[in-house]
Amino acid sequence: MTMKKYIFITYGIVDMGGGQMYVYNKTQYLKNNDYNVYVFSVFNGDVIIKGLEEYKDDIISELGVPIFYFSLSQKNKIINSIIKKIDLHFDDEIIIESNSISNALWGEKISALLHCKHFIYLLSENNLIYADTIYPFLKFKYNRQEVAAINEKIIPWLFQKYEEIGENKSYSLKAACTNVFEDYEHELIHKIPHRDYTIGMIGRLEKPYLLPILDDIIGFCNNHIDKTFTILLIGDTQDKIRKNRIIDKFAKSDNINLVLSGYLYPIPLRLLDLCDVFVSSAGSAFLTEALGYLTISIDGKDYKPTGILGYTTDNSLFRNNEPIVEINDLLEDILILEKYPKRLARTYDTSINDFSNKTHMDFIANSDQSEAYYNIDSVRPTLLYRYKKIIYIIKQFSRYVLGNSTYSKLAQVKRSLLHT
Repeated sequence: MTMKKYIFITYGIVDMGGGQMYVYNKTQYLKNNDYNVYVFSVFNGDVIIKGLEEYKDDIISELGVPIFYFSLSQKNKIINSIIKKIDLHFDDEIIIESNSISNALWGEKISALLHCKHFIYLLSENNLIYADTIYPFLKFKYNRQEVAAINEKIIPWLFQKYEEIGENKSYSLKAACTNVFEDYEHELIHKIPHRDYTIGMIGRLEKPYLLPILDDIIGFCNNHIDKTFTILLIGDTQDKIRKNRIIDKFAKSDNINLVLSGYLYPIPLRLLDLCDVFVSSAGSAFLTEALGYLTISIDGKDYKPTGILGYTTDNSLFRNNEPIVEINDLLEDILILEKYPKRLARTYDTSINDFSNKTHMDFIANSDQSEAYYNIDSVRPTLLYRYKKIIYIIKQFSRYVLGNSTYSKLAQVKRSLLHT
């Protein structure tokens, strides 16, 4: 009997973000459709989404590093450790999905060994071909319709150094994560101080747009010293240095109260009801707007507002032709001048959690079904990445000698010194 198996090679199942939510939703869909699902990921930490706990023993940090960092024996050891975890049978129907470029180098190598389909789905809005020798591999996958991204602009930007690809020839698929919210009681709801206005932001605190946008929001609040504000950041980071930088930004503003929620899953709807406006990007912005909350979306490339979703823009991640309007002006229109109603009569459609018809599984089925794989061993590091490989080896040796705990503490001290 043929068994269907789906293998993820992804960055993280720990903490909470759109990528983790996507992987969880897709694993549930696949299991409901008779797939055996395996998830191999990179980062260590706390698994917030309980449905991903079963994969916490399959975290392999090396999968986040380009495969050309390793010797042949090291590569074989890592790959064999993955293959041993999969209950392989001769007639298995196997699909491998990788979620980043570094993940994809491993995914292609393993798929060639297993003679199975390999699909690249780029979950980040910021992707970079970091070595020229990787371009032929990605073009090979593009020509076979085996690479897609979360937005139609991403693949043209990915290839822009090498060739022009129009958005009409770009492959994009939705990363379903509509089930992030739930109507339930949470102690944080009663700890939010009452202020004139509450501005909410949802997303991981590592997001590159966050720090510059916070500076602009603080500037807006300081221009209205007669008003009081709460800034509610729904999300977290393991980077203590970054978290302290965020906290320090608000130290001199007496009329602003900062609230950090930490990782929350699911996010209580009543917490969102306390906010007068949201400032977010990508899936987070799409979801709050779909729920009816006024939402300013932030462009993932220039870190400026694309506009007010549902009013001045329909783009939650990248602008089309929308002019840049500073966030100070948008907040002025929404909060002070009240130019926009506080809620839209709209609810979101959870059907995008279905990965079958006209979405992911259709995309895979319509891709080139011939058995052909790129020779990953031909992907060589550039001079820069040979240098980075040496640094990586030194770091790994230091970690081995010092132990994980001591190494991590020293690394944190180093980051702290660099930011002072």
